[in-house]
Amino acid sequence: MSTSSRLHSLDALRSTMMLLCVIFHSALAYAVYAPFPVKDIQRSPGYDYMLVSLLTFGMPVFFVMAGLFSHLVYQKRGAKAFLQDRLKRILLPFLAGWLLICPLVQIVCNYYSGHIPVAQSLASWYNLSIYQNLPTHHLWFLYYLFQICLLMLLILFWSPALLRRLYQQILQLITQQEKNTIWLIFALAILSAGFIVLMQQGTIATDNTFIPNVPLLLLYTGYFGFGFLLYSLGNSMYYLFRQWKLWLILSFPISIVYFLLVITFHLTGGIWLLLATSGFCALLSWLMIFGLIGLFHKYFSADNKIMGFLSQASYWVYLIHFPLVIWVAGYQSTLDIFHLVKYIVSLFFSVTVLLLSYKYLVQYTPIRWLLNGRK
Repeated sequence: MSTSSRLHSLDALRSTMMLLCVIFHSALAYAVYAPFPVKDIQRSPGYDYMLVSLLTFGMPVFFVMAGLFSHLVYQKRGAKAFLQDRLKRILLPFLAGWLLICPLVQIVCNYYSGHIPVAQSLASWYNLSIYQNLPTHHLWFLYYLFQICLLMLLILFWSPALLRRLYQQILQLITQQEKNTIWLIFALAILSAGFIVLMQQGTIATDNTFIPNVPLLLLYTGYFGFGFLLYSLGNSMYYLFRQWKLWLILSFPISIVYFLLVITFHLTGGIWLLLATSGFCALLSWLMIFGLIGLFHKYFSADNKIMGFLSQASYWVYLIHFPLVIWVAGYQSTLDIFHLVKYIVSLFFSVTVLLLSYKYLVQYTPIRWLLNGRK
């Protein structure tokens, strides 16, 4: 298989995980247990199940893809160009988003959860007081991704000879498990579960503060590192994912058990429940990683205009979607309409507005070159 077709499928997977965040955030208002500034008058635990499942594999898959594409850029352009690329495409959008998008998120949150008038919040933006303790909100992953990229560069420069030996040994271990992928999945899950236990939630946490959550940072560094290693395998890496149907089928019952464990743990607590919940979380995460890579390799390797457009739009959509999603949820929250109807309307309206904004405001402007590079 050509490099081009290989990258089509992986780029489609990376972009899909970013677009799934719109589905994730739109569902928060209708969940029973998940915290959110807006809570609809109609809610269902079915949304909690969906949210817990998406949280378990969405960002892990994205960070695996980020590691793989980072290796591509590093190998093709070198360390200096790689750092420049990360500064331009990760740090700069993060800073711009924190300055321009996060205040909008805070204004909408203040209005619906704190009943603070919009004019008052706008005044705090004008006098800059809104930036005091302003969270990173949905942009937290860019903050962590940039730190991981810097960490990768430091490791590469720290001891290249030692790193090369370790790198080759790990690659050898991975290739040796090509015929016993389940043991590789279990090994990766055990390593990840240790960091999830340290978060003490039984789930993969998110952190929207500027003080790094060390277990979370190390966990995502592991996902990123796995993707970085995958690139070295070339097209042969797909042999690891040949049983993708099995992994996706297994993921469904495991996700149900995991959801029940999460609910039980948050109601009763206990170290054994924490260990069990963290273990199922990590296992589900890696099963979905192996399953989705195989699935997208099977069905999205060819160039596709629709998927190509969605891939280009996904970064922009993610950056700006959160305040819109909260506003739509808040606008509908008191309507006496079945929650599923409101959820579908929210998704359709938000996605339509976001994609149209990309097509007519971004696609042929320097913003697109900043986010996606010149293609």
